[in-house]
Amino acid sequence: MRTRKAIVIDSRDQTRILSALERAVETEDFVALRTRAFIYVLWDGALRPGIATALNVEDIVKDPAASRIQVVEETVLRPSEATQYRPRPFLLSPRSRGAIVDYLKAARSEGWLANSSRLEGPLWISTHHHGTQQRMSQRTANQAWDTFQQAVNGLAREYQLDDVVVTARVEFMRKVKGSRAAEILAEHAGISSQWAGHYSDHLGSESGSARDMARDVISQLGQKAKRK
Repeated sequence: MRTRKAIVIDSRDQTRILSALERAVETEDFVALRTRAFIYVLWDGALRPGIATALNVEDIVKDPAASRIQVVEETVLRPSEATQYRPRPFLLSPRSRGAIVDYLKAARSEGWLANSSRLEGPLWISTHHHGTQQRMSQRTANQAWDTFQQAVNGLAREYQLDDVVVTARVEFMRKVKGSRAAEILAEHAGISSQWAGHYSDHLGSESGSARDMARDVISQLGQKAKRK
């Protein structure tokens, strides 16, 4: 639940958070892998939590019936209240795609999917009622994020999920630079150019550790613009 205005995550805390997310792979814990994939989707995709929780597995996998899990690079979010009932193109970074594959492998092998032979239904699965594949709520996403942060040593403060989104959007603008920064962010994040321009207020703050995080997504956006 949002309780204050969102802020940019401190650059040193960004490093701590990202390192802790990668340690989830070593634990092979279902909830840890879910948190890792969810945060990468917010961070690299600049998606709001409410939109991310609405994703279905079939929205992002190449072949729901295939035994090998392959996540698409570009998809279209289904029209919903969160997208103002319009379809919205959405890019997934290589890091996000890899994290989703790791998470879905655990979901399949540990019986979290309602149908292990077909990848469909809610992408982010609640841990209540094992095997029924109920959708994780935004409240649960917030709780999982809070629990994750408690295990990260040295954080200067606790952050909200919206802080992840603001950090992502500011870093996109920092990476793009130039007069088209707000336009490109608006297209990628599904927000108005006017609203995207508000993130330029943060660009004077020191935040260098995430400058390379958006490199692959920005490259994809550039290629997408050339095709038009």
